[in-house]
Amino acid sequence: MPRKKYATTDFSTDKMPHNRVQVFFDVLKLRFSTLMSAGALLFLFALPLMVVTVMRNLKVSEANLIVDEAERATAVFQTVNFFNFISVAAWAVAGLGFSGLFAVVRKLVWQRGILFFYDFFKGVKDNAVAFSVYFAVAAALNYLVQRCLRQTFFDDGLFVQAAVIASVAAAALYAPTMSFSLVQSTVYDLGITKKFVNSFLISMRTAYTVFPVAVLNLAPLTLLFIPNTVVFGVFLIVLPLIFAPLIALFDTLYCDALLDKYINKDNFPEIVDRGIYRNAQNNDD
Repeated sequence: MPRKKYATTDFSTDKMPHNRVQVFFDVLKLRFSTLMSAGALLFLFALPLMVVTVMRNLKVSEANLIVDEAERATAVFQTVNFFNFISVAAWAVAGLGFSGLFAVVRKLVWQRGILFFYDFFKGVKDNAVAFSVYFAVAAALNYLVQRCLRQTFFDDGLFVQAAVIASVAAAALYAPTMSFSLVQSTVYDLGITKKFVNSFLISMRTAYTVFPVAVLNLAPLTLLFIPNTVVFGVFLIVLPLIFAPLIALFDTLYCDALLDKYINKDNFPEIVDRGIYRNAQNNDD
């Protein structure tokens, strides 16, 4: 008679994750394929943005071939501004994919069962507007910052300098709030403005950790500035496929810890530490 096979993993509560660091590695170990599948769907939503990015680089390369320095600077300035402007819409489309990705990640960190395509596209349905707005605003701020900084090449007057300071300050304040706004969308049924206000208040209260996390989130984008076509192409593909799901997982766990401390503890105690088995007990319905 064939021998019966038994599970080699002990799923007793003492073997379940007891903190969020363990949840992170538990998801990578047991649900990595699901996480990467969400990245694959995000990749599809990010295709318009990738096309815009490639076209921008090609057109900038063409502009850099202009011999006259003043004409070259003007051409590069106009090209970058144009593609950064239309990328606002492309980022809004990518935001749809992020809404599905974060919905799947929410199920993973809360140790819930997943119907992959249903849960991904339910996340898109539930949070399409919020995520598109958050990413479009981020892209618009990027457009303003780059436009103002490049404008200093042509005009370093007081007004331009003030515009640079204002745009950079706005972007610096917005970036840390974005992760909280996205994560809140998977938990609370609140309006876009209310979630942003909550996110801003928490970010300012915990700036000593929030700002480094914001820098960490943006760091992978710097890989696109490597002056090598092959490296650029590889990272352009890898960013939505691999980096984005990992960042979404990290941000969800990080933001959950602060949301538990500042909001859930008093208002929604039933979801505090959900998915975590502290003292062999899980706070779940």
